[in-house]
Amino acid sequence: MILVPLLEKHQQRMGLDKMQKYSKYVFPLLMVTLVIKFIYMLLVE
Repeated sequence: MILVPLLEKHQQRMGLDKMQKYSKYVFPLLMVTLVIKFIYMLLVE
């Protein structure tokens, strides 16, 4: 638990904090949308 704030401060200094926060949410969303599109195509065709 002590390492997390240190890592966050380090990431902010590096300027990667926003990128990593977005990638945490964007990547799973992309995977989910791809799976949904794939299932939708299978059901429609």
